[in-house]
Amino acid sequence: MNGPSISASAFRALAHSLQFSKASPDAIKEISQSAKDMGKHVSAYDFYSAWHKAIKLTNKPILGLESGNCFHPGNLGVIGWAMLNCRTTGDALRLFFRYQQMGDSSLKATLDESGDDVVITIVNIHYDCEFTRPWVEALTSGYIGVFHQLTNNKYIAISNYKSVSFGHKPACPIENYKRILNCPIYFEQKETRIVLNKQALALKVLMADDHALSALVDKIPDTGLKTGESDTLDNLKKYLSVSMVNGLPSLDEAACYLNISPSTLKRKLANEGSSFRDLVQSLRMNLSIRLLRLGTIPLTEIAYEIGFSSSTAFSRAFKEWTGMSPSGYLKYCHSDEATPCNLGKTDF
Repeated sequence: MNGPSISASAFRALAHSLQFSKASPDAIKEISQSAKDMGKHVSAYDFYSAWHKAIKLTNKPILGLESGNCFHPGNLGVIGWAMLNCRTTGDALRLFFRYQQMGDSSLKATLDESGDDVVITIVNIHYDCEFTRPWVEALTSGYIGVFHQLTNNKYIAISNYKSVSFGHKPACPIENYKRILNCPIYFEQKETRIVLNKQALALKVLMADDHALSALVDKIPDTGLKTGESDTLDNLKKYLSVSMVNGLPSLDEAACYLNISPSTLKRKLANEGSSFRDLVQSLRMNLSIRLLRLGTIPLTEIAYEIGFSSSTAFSRAFKEWTGMSPSGYLKYCHSDEATPCNLGKTDF
């Protein structure tokens, strides 16, 4: 896939937007088919085009802005579930900005806490601001939506944003924007800037859990490559972990990423007593076990995160790996027979 890409998990935000907008069944079906035709690797161009198609089908010019308020962190995949386990809204926002560039290479978003206020800046890298408008507006109101989800709506009691500046033109009367964002709004600016009070980052997260957070953050790997000859296997694991949610790459694609030939990669894996298929399956199994043990992530979300298209396919594979269904495995882990639950040690 040429050009910038966006994590396939972002497409769930669009699907959520259609449901939230009470779009017609035909509109939802058409956009869902577009997502299916894209495959698991989502080009940024196709993603933005799908947003504009959804706006046309629903006749809602600010569909992104309207739906962002109802964003759930779970729409962001593992990063979102990790945010739900941070201690404060500030910790959650910092975690998001630490990893968000991994999932979106079409925009550059930064978080600045150096001044009296907190400033989120979104800059277009590849496309003009009118083309990216629906998603930028969804992200803008989405931060509010996520704050509400993290704090059980306590964020509302403080304030909304202090101000918002957009790089694009308004798609409808400005009053509609103010109704949703409840702050001064400026258009056709140099970049998109969201300004909020620092106290908004001090709110406690309702579901904070340090243990779950540690396990989830460990699932979000560092994408930097090591350079030593003996580090090929570690680099391959990192690449597969990051790529998994967007569809498992082939051996040839992995070799290209590592800048070695497919035959060299096969030989290196064989020297480690492994194969590409075995490594993929081991990685999938161990990551799924790690997420299952948290007990907070839906089965469909776990299936998606490790590269399966449905929970049914994941359950079938999990039983092949462990001899148990995911639900049976969890029951075993919490039974008196587990000493402790050691099936599928998480070495990855």
